Amino acid sequence: MADQWFSSWANRASLSRDGKGYIIGEKPRGRSQAPARALSWPGRYHEVAENRQLKYVVLRDVRFEICHSRQQVERDAAVRERLLKRLAEELDDSHQLSAGEPAELLDQLQPRPWLGCLLQMTPGRLLGVDRASVAREARLDGK
Repeated sequence: MADQWFSSWANRASLSRDGKGYIIGEKPRGRSQAPARALSWPGRYHEVAENRQLKYVVLRDVRFEICHSRQQVERDAAVRERLLKRLAEELDDSHQLSAGEPAELLDQLQPRPWLGCLLQMTPGRLLGVDRASVAREARLDGK
């Protein structure tokens, strides 16, 4: 059993050399590129329980099992909506800020989980919500 910090392709290869099985639990929003590649791989989800689906993907002789939960989809969407509402409140008056202040506000908001990845600076130096990032995050709902 390993976590996302141990999940490089080199570590996976060393684990599989001895012929024993292993499990690495990873979040799709984690730092490893392997889950992102597995998520983008074509395949169908199969019903394994009332509220769970599973998709099997094999990359570089490594088998991935991608879980999908309908209940988690609803929860993730609700959390994202709350965050977007909070972000909108934070950005409400940002168009009235002076020249350097939007960058300062961006620096303050980026370290916060989820908020920073949903922000963008427009060519006019205004802060706004990055709709492409919101759509990318929505595709990960329930996984």
